[in-house]
Amino acid sequence: MTDSIRIGVFQANIIWESIEQNQVKLEKVLTSKRKTAELVVLPEMYTTGFSMEPDKFSKDELDRQLLWQQQMSDLTGVSLAGSLITQNNNLYFNRFVFTRPSKEIMTYDKRHLFRMGKEDKLFSPGIDRKIFSYEDILLMPQICYDLRFPVWSRNNFAYHILIYVANWPSSRQTVWDTLLRARAIENQCYTIGVNRVGINTEGVNYVGGSAVYGPQGEEIFKLGDKEEYFECNLSVSELVDFRKKFPMHLDADEFKIKNRD
Repeated sequence: MTDSIRIGVFQANIIWESIEQNQVKLEKVLTSKRKTAELVVLPEMYTTGFSMEPDKFSKDELDRQLLWQQQMSDLTGVSLAGSLITQNNNLYFNRFVFTRPSKEIMTYDKRHLFRMGKEDKLFSPGIDRKIFSYEDILLMPQICYDLRFPVWSRNNFAYHILIYVANWPSSRQTVWDTLLRARAIENQCYTIGVNRVGINTEGVNYVGGSAVYGPQGEEIFKLGDKEEYFECNLSVSELVDFRKKFPMHLDADEFKIKNRD
């Protein structure tokens, strides 16, 4: 079994609704200096910001984003993860996209849509929980508002790493910090949270705080409020050993998640 994975996090200052400019910025980050990460995680809607005007973009523009992300994975030899606005059958989705060099694209559609921002009026919710495989390491993708719903990330040792990509505003930063740590503890997993920074054209402020927590809630690293790239190693063997020494899953309540209509 693969013992560890090196994770990169890019806490971006996203240029509002400018797909091409955000892609140019990311390409410079990934190619300007040597990266040792195997997987780089990007924020939610990393090419547009949290835009509630998805019809501003043509379907061709949205489709080309997926192709571009795959091409960047192939070019750099690095797996990439982040969410994008996508369109299928005249419906819009906030879609987590996971690309690996020369591999099939894997996706997860955001389940919990942020009604206070009218996301539920413009986007369609996902139905299924997903788990992605990187070699022998299992990753669960989640998007922003999903963080508030612990049942949706419930882990019976089905995955090793829980990933949240977000545009989480500064007004609720304490919630972001608290829940990321809680998800790591209750699921006995590594939890990665990647947020954006900057102020969008609607005046919403984002102060980052992207972080990685270990299964005991220990802070592995946490970024500040600037655009920044950072890497760290996560050991799966250490995680598995801790789960064996502290097998709280044996006392967990059992229940099934019922899909909403």
